Amino acid sequence: MDHVLSRISKKLTAAESLCLEAPFTFDEIQQAAFQLPPSSLVATLLKAWYYPHSTFLDSGKGHCPSLIWNNISWGKALFLLGLRKTVGNGTSISIFKDAWIQDYKKLTYLSIPNTLNRNVSSLIIANGEWDVPQIQSIFPNNVWQAIQSIPLLHPLAQD
Repeated sequence: MDHVLSRISKKLTAAESLCLEAPFTFDEIQQAAFQLPPSSLVATLLKAWYYPHSTFLDSGKGHCPSLIWNNISWGKALFLLGLRKTVGNGTSISIFKDAWIQDYKKLTYLSIPNTLNRNVSSLIIANGEWDVPQIQSIFPNNVWQAIQSIPLLHPLAQD
C-alpha cells in the first residue's frame, strides 16, 4: 500500500475530491476499472482468474499476477482510498472497519473492546433515523456530527 501512496499527489482538486465522494455501484466500479461491460469476455476472464470467489473490490493481486493485473490492482488501491459506502439499512457496513463517514477513513482507532465487529445498523433505530444518544456516547463531537449529516436511505434499502 505504501508503494501506491508514494505515487499519489498529496493534493486533490475540488473536482477530483467530488469524484471520490460519489457513491458507485459494483457494476459501475467494474466497468470503470476495465472500461468494459462487466459481462464482456475480458472482464469475465479476469474475474475467473483473479477473483473467482470474491468481488473486484475484495480481490488481491494473487500469487503470480500479470503486468495488466498489477496495473489494475494499483488503480483499484488508488480508487479505494476515496471510496465510501452508502448507508441503507447498515447491515453490511462495519462501524469501525469500513469507510462510511465523509471526510473520515476507517475508524478502527476509536473502537472500544468488543465493539469492533458492530455494524452501522446498530446505530439506526426502528423508524429509520440515527440513534443520536448512542452515537454521541460512542464518538467524539466532530465524528457524531458528521454521522448525523449522512442521509439514510429507506430502512429496507441495502447498503
